[in-house]
Amino acid sequence: LHTKVISTGADLYVNPNGSDSNDGLTTAHPLKTIAMALSRMAVNPDTNRTIHLANGIYSKNTNGEKFPLNLRSYVDIIGENEGSTIFDGDSSTYFLKGNEEIRKYSFKNLTLKNGYGMAILEQGILDASGAIVLVRNYYSLFENITILNTSAVFSGCIMLGSCNQITLKSVDAYHTTGGYGTIRIGN
Repeated sequence: LHTKVISTGADLYVNPNGSDSNDGLTTAHPLKTIAMALSRMAVNPDTNRTIHLANGIYSKNTNGEKFPLNLRSYVDIIGENEGSTIFDGDSSTYFLKGNEEIRKYSFKNLTLKNGYGMAILEQGILDASGAIVLVRNYYSLFENITILNTSAVFSGCIMLGSCNQITLKSVDAYHTTGGYGTIRIGN
């Protein structure tokens, strides 16, 4: 009978110095975490909504960010500036997960650093990449992204499985390690 998260059909603003008790509708009242913005965002297949990220460091240790973020269809995540809007995985997690059938979104103007993906098949854990894992995602754009110091057993940086029309534009990766290369495409 009591809603815990009230969804909104508008663009949202996030700042690591904000508060998840704010409405996030303006830069003057931003949310604190991207995870909260994603949970509040009401999707619309006719018009994409945008989560605008202010410059700063988004991590578990700085603002309580909850990585990996679950991407959502029709929701764009756009940083203020590639070099100053930073996701830090604290060498303990990767950043983005596109679960099956996610479509028509963009991810722009960000730096992802210190990502880590573990792969323990006997325990049912499979984090196949140090930064981004997409499975059956469609018609999406990653633009102006820098990825630094990431590692995983399968792919040091990006793993794309059974995806269609994923565009990587101006995506730079440095110091990534993984058994099957920086970017792994396919199964």
